[in-house]
Amino acid sequence: MTWLHILFLVALLSAVAWIGWLAWMFDRG
Repeated sequence: MTWLHILFLVALLSAVAWIGWLAWMFDRG
């Protein structure tokens, strides 16, 4: 794995976490 793959995975995970957090906050009210 190169640093580019690691960077891509980190960006993907952070994007998923961000979207999940927004969806959770929106669902709460």
